[in-house]
Amino acid sequence: MQHFNGAAVCLICRESVTVLKDFNCKRHYKTKHASTFDDVKGAARNNKIEQLKEGLSAQQNFFNSAAYYVIICFFAKQCAN
Repeated sequence: MQHFNGAAVCLICRESVTVLKDFNCKRHYKTKHASTFDDVKGAARNNKIEQLKEGLSAQQNFFNSAAYYVIICFFAKQCAN
């Protein structure tokens, strides 16, 4: 889980857990991802976590850039009219 805008975001499925408490994050992992990722241990697990963090960060940066571009285009059109 990664903290983003006041909520925990799952690095695997990118679903948000609205109440940022340890129990809620563990329950989400156990019910949705434990069967797939419990086998991954040690350095492989750490590498996977880093890959997932980088992927989430890249996605967030892309959407922030896209949102910024849309806002700039909107204001440019408003000023042109």
